[in-house]
Amino acid sequence: MEIAKASSQLRATESVTRIFGENNPFLQSKEIHKYVRNLTSRFVGPEGLKTRLIHDIDNLLRNDVENGARNGSFDVREATIKMVGELIAKKIMGETESEAVKELGLCWSAFRTSWFQFSYNIPGTTVYRLVKARRKAAKLLKALILKKKASKEGLGDFLDIIFDEMEKDGTALDIDKAVNLIFVFFILSQETTPGVQGAVVKLVADHPSVMEELQREHEAIVQNRADKDTGVTWEEYKSMTFTHMVIKESLRFTSTQPTVHRIPDQDVQIGAQARSFRKMLDILVNTVVELEPHALKMFNNDVDQKMLDLQYNVMHKNFQRDCS
Repeated sequence: MEIAKASSQLRATESVTRIFGENNPFLQSKEIHKYVRNLTSRFVGPEGLKTRLIHDIDNLLRNDVENGARNGSFDVREATIKMVGELIAKKIMGETESEAVKELGLCWSAFRTSWFQFSYNIPGTTVYRLVKARRKAAKLLKALILKKKASKEGLGDFLDIIFDEMEKDGTALDIDKAVNLIFVFFILSQETTPGVQGAVVKLVADHPSVMEELQREHEAIVQNRADKDTGVTWEEYKSMTFTHMVIKESLRFTSTQPTVHRIPDQDVQIGAQARSFRKMLDILVNTVVELEPHALKMFNNDVDQKMLDLQYNVMHKNFQRDCS
């Protein structure tokens, strides 16, 4: 971590550079990190969930999860990747662009594999497929933005947020930059949300008492509805005290940090020697693919008593995650 603090240079592997594009601002400027953070906060933060996303997420869950459950079993991570991609595509393209949404989803589905493989862009390799998918996705997104800007229907919430962030910063409304930002936003969401979702489901499934309490809380909400078939409302979501406790506790054992690349620009003192590290370091790698055994053991020892006994405000005070 000291190495990372000492470095101000952004770098990526050759394969990642090819995938994102040589001129992608995400790989060249620190400012893009601010755009991504602000976009995430405004789009999927509390206000975004309340006004734009909660009903869409509920509908996607009902359709995709119920369909998967009817087949007996399904991969939670893969299902979440599909839902995240579909949700973002619809918010960008709009409900009327069903064919474009489907085509963009196919492009994004190519990114369900690791980037850090054979790095040469030749036919048959992973990087070749990813580069091809990226170019097609970028072409689709650019055509859509130009079409929306030329029409009177407006850009839509997602694109409005992107261009509003640029305008706030005094930056020219650059369509290519907007396309790159959309692409980066999707990749980061795919690198974080599905893995965490899979880990949370596994941890909860391993604790029957927690599962029972979650079911009790959710069934009580449904029973109090006048119309049992309506979707989740913002007020219902906010009232899920135990559900929020489970989420916060589960996040202590997972990570939502995507991979960040840095090159040290000075020697680092290790023991009695100062060494120069010339190779790119991968830090803050997402750790939820496989949870450490000792973390699972800690969860097993703590979770039932902690969740059932502690009040929500105590959990919130002690176990919330710090965000930078």
